[in-house]
Amino acid sequence: MPVSMVPPIVDVEVVSPAEMRHDRDYLAERERSRDLGIPEFWIVDLQVVVGLGLDAGAYNKASELRKLDRLVSPAVLALELPVERFPED
Repeated sequence: MPVSMVPPIVDVEVVSPAEMRHDRDYLAERERSRDLGIPEFWIVDLQVVVGLGLDAGAYNKASELRKLDRLVSPAVLALELPVERFPED
């Protein structure tokens, strides 16, 4: 992201199916988002959506959602998504 851009309020990382992408999807992208000060970071995996909230410079797990749950975002007002609408593959 160019330095002149304002960071987004939510970053959504869709996990790659390849095992070698795990470090990038779960660690590197989270660190990049944290360093940019993005308030929410979501990890979308095949079985679960994990929501993380930025607090005092570190992400803490805010929610772990499964198929019948609804994702509600404090950062994006009025955003509520059924997890079942996320792709499974």
